[in-house]
Amino acid sequence: MNFVRCFTQNPVCMSRSLTATHLCLKVGNFMRAIVIGGTGHIGTYLVPRLVRLGYEVVNISRSQRDPYHLHGAWKEVTQVQIDRRFKETAGTFGKKIRDLKPEIVIDLICFTLESARHLAAFPFATRSYY
Repeated sequence: MNFVRCFTQNPVCMSRSLTATHLCLKVGNFMRAIVIGGTGHIGTYLVPRLVRLGYEVVNISRSQRDPYHLHGAWKEVTQVQIDRRFKETAGTFGKKIRDLKPEIVIDLICFTLESARHLAAFPFATRSYY
């Protein structure tokens, strides 16, 4: 069993030590992680790990592309195509991501302050950005 830190703010999980098995994984209370640019080099390894840890993962990419290394966990990942540049120009990128109801947003292709502002303009229920 993997050991992970709980970011759900669940009082039961928060009271456990960080070396204890993650309670949320035992009871099926999974977190929804949105990974922007998940089929690139970092995401190729990150996404399968998130799936193994029990996260519900949504990968955002501008086109259908396989990760660098195929892994069985990718079968459990929801793929969503969004052209970031087009949506940012239209001012709708942050809203599109928010509408996916993330608990965690991991943005692997945020290269400018303006891109970060598009996400920050639409607060999510849980504000965890990486």
